[in-house]
Amino acid sequence: MHYTARVKNMNEIALIICLIPLFLAAKNKPVFGQMTLTGDLALDWVKGGVENVVKVSKIEFGSARAYSNQYNIPEYHIDKAVVALLYPVDQWSNPVLVTQQSILKPLEAKCAEWEAAGATANTVKIDGATVGRLTFSEDEPTITMFKHKKAAQFAPYEVKFE
Repeated sequence: MHYTARVKNMNEIALIICLIPLFLAAKNKPVFGQMTLTGDLALDWVKGGVENVVKVSKIEFGSARAYSNQYNIPEYHIDKAVVALLYPVDQWSNPVLVTQQSILKPLEAKCAEWEAAGATANTVKIDGATVGRLTFSEDEPTITMFKHKKAAQFAPYEVKFE
């Protein structure tokens, strides 16, 4: 074998050895769920000026960073200490990301009531972070979040629970 052929083979082997850890380190991305351009699962948002209505099967409270490896969380929300994910009863709908304090506070208080009334509450670890989870096996509540169309830009959202 010529010297140049041997060097070429050694370069190919070195390249393969360098690439193997990259393939092994790649995280498994979800197969189902609406994907974004980044390959993460999509989330819906609470939109101002319209009624946001969600019949939920599960509610989670945790840090935005805990969800950032699975869901497409914008960079400006990553450092939020507490966000909520509302998982709709309709399994084909995206979870709704809640970051607004005017929704989080009454939602957390209502979750305490639902837990006392028998909803299943527990904590789980997601990417090393502890997340509070409330699951409904029946009588799933409907949560309506809205801001009046004529309200000021920073007016709080109103929340109704059914």
